[in-house]
Amino acid sequence: MTREAAALVRQQLISLTSYLQELTSFVSVDMAEYLMRPGFRRASERMVQLAVECAIDTAEAIIEGLDKPPPATARAAFEELHGLGVLKQDTATSFARRYVGLSNRIVHDYEQIDSEKIREGALRLLDDAARYIREVSAWVDTRTPPS
Repeated sequence: MTREAAALVRQQLISLTSYLQELTSFVSVDMAEYLMRPGFRRASERMVQLAVECAIDTAEAIIEGLDKPPPATARAAFEELHGLGVLKQDTATSFARRYVGLSNRIVHDYEQIDSEKIREGALRLLDDAARYIREVSAWVDTRTPPS
């Protein structure tokens, strides 16, 4: 991975961290308050969407930085990161199966959005995305040529 590609990935991880911090402010209240505040629900949905899209973009940047062809789907991007040794299996699976689907439901409103499920998913995302950031950061640190 080139220094330029590594710098892009690190910048994306900074953006992801920022999205997670903002998401935390909306989902850290108890469920009753969360449900009473429509702005919190809508903001949570948007922050989940941004965080997942940022994780997808990061995955694609890593793959591109390795001169590999782009993955066919967002799910395939996370699976490829596992295959490359960037992500552990459970992290790749969480993003490929759980969060891509959650983001799609939010974006495309495939079903009536259940605010409680979004909040529960967002709370899980906070932990899983922190793990994603750690795993990607560690991998990039070991694959970047010195300055």
